[in-house]
Amino acid sequence: MTIRDAAAHFRARSKVLPVNAPLQAAILTTVGTGKTELMLQALAEFNLPLADKRVHVFVPDNTLSGELLDRARAILPPEANARLHRGRKDEVLGDPPCHPSMHATVDLVEELGASASDLVCPNCPFADTCEWKAQTRDDAPGVVIMPHAYATLPAGGRCDVAVVDEDIVLSLHRFRTVLVSRLNPAEYPKMPSGVRGWAAGNEMQLQACFDLHNARKTLWQASDSGTRVPTLPALRAAGLTPQLAKLAASIEYGRSEGINATLAVELGQGGDADEIRGRMATAIADYGDARKHAKLWKTLEAQLRLPEDARRTLNGWTIADAPNRHGGSDRLIIVNDRARLKFEDKPLLVLDATGDRSLLTLAFPHLSRVVRAAADAPHAHVVQAIDTKNGKRALVDQSTDSEEVKKEKAARRRRVVEVTEVLSAGRKAGLLSYLGVEESSEVANAPPHILPGHYGRLRGQNKWADVHVLAVAGRVMPRAAEVESIAGGLFYDQPEAVGNGGFIGTAIGAYHMRNGETVEAHVETHSSPVVEQVRRQITESELVQAIGRARSVRRGRDNPVVVAVLTSTPVPGLLVDALVTFDDLVPNKPELNFARTGAHLDRPQHAFRAFCGLFETEEAARKAYKRMPSGTSPYKKYIKGSVPLGSVKYRLAGDRQRGATATFDLSRIPDPRAWLTERLGPLAVYEMAETPMGNWSSSDTIRSLEVVTEAAQRPSPKSPRHCAISSKKRPVPAPRCADVRKPATCQQVVSRSKRQLTDQ
Repeated sequence: MTIRDAAAHFRARSKVLPVNAPLQAAILTTVGTGKTELMLQALAEFNLPLADKRVHVFVPDNTLSGELLDRARAILPPEANARLHRGRKDEVLGDPPCHPSMHATVDLVEELGASASDLVCPNCPFADTCEWKAQTRDDAPGVVIMPHAYATLPAGGRCDVAVVDEDIVLSLHRFRTVLVSRLNPAEYPKMPSGVRGWAAGNEMQLQACFDLHNARKTLWQASDSGTRVPTLPALRAAGLTPQLAKLAASIEYGRSEGINATLAVELGQGGDADEIRGRMATAIADYGDARKHAKLWKTLEAQLRLPEDARRTLNGWTIADAPNRHGGSDRLIIVNDRARLKFEDKPLLVLDATGDRSLLTLAFPHLSRVVRAAADAPHAHVVQAIDTKNGKRALVDQSTDSEEVKKEKAARRRRVVEVTEVLSAGRKAGLLSYLGVEESSEVANAPPHILPGHYGRLRGQNKWADVHVLAVAGRVMPRAAEVESIAGGLFYDQPEAVGNGGFIGTAIGAYHMRNGETVEAHVETHSSPVVEQVRRQITESELVQAIGRARSVRRGRDNPVVVAVLTSTPVPGLLVDALVTFDDLVPNKPELNFARTGAHLDRPQHAFRAFCGLFETEEAARKAYKRMPSGTSPYKKYIKGSVPLGSVKYRLAGDRQRGATATFDLSRIPDPRAWLTERLGPLAVYEMAETPMGNWSSSDTIRSLEVVTEAAQRPSPKSPRHCAISSKKRPVPAPRCADVRKPATCQQVVSRSKRQLTDQ
């Protein structure tokens, strides 16, 4: 189908928002297909009575909220009353909704687990003009756009229909640290008075204290006095039941109410946040961590309710030693879990480019339909470096680095910038990498036509939609222990065992070439299949998002894009045109000079005179030209016909002058004769033949979205098997003889790519 038909197809499948039943659906589509705008169009066309119903649209952050609001107001009818709910401290879209003078007090209240709306807002001197307070009172129908952070707050659940744009599952991960010594049953827990009918020494308070002590004693026994993470069989053998864990959590929440009561009194007495904290020191020391303990018991309750034969390990728990302020160390239990969405029982539509169904169902337990849509990008020319990861440790300075190591990293960052320069040849380009790279002096000093960005803040961003070149350097690769903690939290109440102590190794994957060839590659994979699902969402999915910033699927013949993937990690769904080494892309002086100036002179002595400061001496120029690979031309390195080139033959005036040639980027130097005369002197001969712009697209039309349901997908016999370590091999149907093709090696493809570059 055409892309216009595909858009209509998408809108039709977006109309899955009935208000009489909690139907939940997800549409997973290629980055850049305009899914958010299509959703708004579908919402406008759908017969949902927006004047009576409330629709919440969740986007990754406040910046995207503002961008989406403009589009929503242009597309939706006036009765939709499209509006924003912002974060309390958001300054991206204007002054923060909460007055800055109240931030420290509100931070203290929320740190202690209390509600700022209940304890601070009623007596706030700025309540009458507070945008934050107005948001909490807003219960009107219409379309409300808000950041993902609202999805787990009560305000996020006050809707009739929810739309979630971009991945939200990983953001639901939560972790808390609990001092092991605070669970020691040698001491009875301290209990507040004045809450839940508890009074000093009364029967209710003593019973709660005894029950909590009993629960702590069973946990202490099962964990060998807090020295190891207990197993589920050990917890059951020690006498911890789901009912006892639930009771312990309830008592801990009661203890946390003591903090709230004390906090309310101290807020009434006035003072700044530090003064209030000082007056509450005793209460904080006694039961300031009660809410953390309650969450600990809640994770135990959920896992103890699993069938006894489901698994032995306790998901989401680790024990570690951490330095304390006294110069010693404390033993901590780190508890990971998953926050729940406040609208999980409402009709909803999920829009994502990189979602994984098994992970989506953790956040959306009633998800009943998943539709996938894939779009090709024939007007994108993709090159990928296969000999380097360009990892964070190779590009970003660390506090422990020596001066020599810092110089090496700076040189590598400079090469990444130069690769972007030479590919873009002065045109608008994007460079996406780590935050530390974006903040480095090498990127700060890059030409202004290079727009930087960093992982973690890319989803939904459109600032790179019209770049000529997009360079993506490195990839997000968490440590094995980090991704295990995240997976343990997300799967804490699931039957799948996560465990700790795994490793990230290598397995066999593939690069998928645009010509249909598959090239064997080494891919990183975690030893646990469950953890590997999460690692892929962190690493490969973020690469997909980064590459998608160029909106390649929306490019045509008149606005192609070059995408340089400067990491060897294979990217799911990406068709690669050329596999190269990183050094193949790093420019030499003449190549970089053409990118910066738009001119290349084939005689080194002329280059020495024309480009002041490029070479120290004429002999240095000759040596630089001599080092250039035979048959290559700096101005053709991946420009691929998208720059208007003018080829000039000239001879300088005077005796014994030989003919020479030069090439110019006519978009920057429209008058080569004047340029040559100004720098080299009068010309005796000048002839120019403009090189017409070419078109390097691999197809004449963009292949439309190909929509298939999750259930209808089948593995292709031509796709190589991806072998994840520690996962069992499943029988694969034998392919037909005509389908069998021996995968090329990276060395063979890189050699072929080099020959093609030389021929251009």
